Amino acid sequence: MTLKLSPFFASVPAVFPSGKGTWKWPNNYRRTLRAALKDIESEGQISPHVFRKSVATLIDAEATLEAAAAVLGHSGTAVTAKHYVKKATAAPDMSEILDRFGKNRNEKDG
Repeated sequence: MTLKLSPFFASVPAVFPSGKGTWKWPNNYRRTLRAALKDIESEGQISPHVFRKSVATLIDAEATLEAAAAVLGHSGTAVTAKHYVKKATAAPDMSEILDRFGKNRNEKDG
């Protein structure tokens, strides 16, 4: 049985071709991915959930939260923001603003 492709895909080379250089069936990709994830998980390196969180955090940082939600298949950004995008571990440096605030306050108090 031959994999029937739309005209668009027929003209695009596969990123991960089969051993014969043709397109793989989706189930074959899934089987290969499951095997790779099983190997990775058994070594304690990464889980699919950690991978999804890493992807969401990267897309949020490099593009937008909306883009991260779309990639994960979420209908909105609430779940993505709450459960997938890593929160900043440090606040941005606002010392210049706070210094101006303190200086202005001291001048008014005399």
